[in-house]
Amino acid sequence: MDETIINFRTKNWVKKEFFKLCKDQNTNATSLLNTYMREVLTENGVTIPSPTKSVETNEQVSADWRDELVTRSF
Repeated sequence: MDETIINFRTKNWVKKEFFKLCKDQNTNATSLLNTYMREVLTENGVTIPSPTKSVETNEQVSADWRDELVTRSF
């Protein structure tokens, strides 16, 4: 899976409250932020490519499964 790291600044209280929300929803910040970014892109007419399934490693299959599970819960 092609991935990147994003760094950004936010207030400390925002980070703490967001992480509490993640814990309450039994998920993590990465999953929620990925879901949010995909929703914003879709709302603005950007086509989201489907994950490639040609040559998958066990790590990629696990990552796709978690991502799909979190996406379905919203």
